Amino acid sequence: MKYIAKGNQNRHFELRDTVGELKGNLDYTSWFSRRAAEVQVPGASYTIAPTGTLQTTVALKSGEDPLITGKFNWKGQIVLHTPEGRSYILKRTSVFGGTFGLFNDEEREIMVLNQHFEIKGWSFCYEIDTDESHREYKDIPLILMLLYCINHMHLGAYAPSV
Repeated sequence: MKYIAKGNQNRHFELRDTVGELKGNLDYTSWFSRRAAEVQVPGASYTIAPTGTLQTTVALKSGEDPLITGKFNWKGQIVLHTPEGRSYILKRTSVFGGTFGLFNDEEREIMVLNQHFEIKGWSFCYEIDTDESHREYKDIPLILMLLYCINHMHLGAYAPSV
């Protein structure tokens, strides 16, 4: 399954499938803010927020319940965990480009996120290709959390916010 996420001045991202159907939104309060972001999918809303002194941990929450937590490691990757015990690693898969991969705990790539910058909208856009043999291909909150994590990496995740 393929998705496209288009940003609007890096404050509002819309995730759509290849036929243009809106699947969800990621909204920041300001340009690439390190503070909490809102995620909306049809019938539900979530928050994503970094925690800790250096903000190296991030959580997707429904109310107060964490659905996915992620921790930045020293390799520049994000290790994600779910309450059900599933684990993933989000890492850059290209040296100079903006290509990222999501790998399951068997080290199989289940999602590829290609990032590019559009000058017209002055924002990043993403082309997302998922492996439909895994259930994560339709997990819209997870996909929007991955966008948040990649954007957070660009901010220098290891520096505290001002």
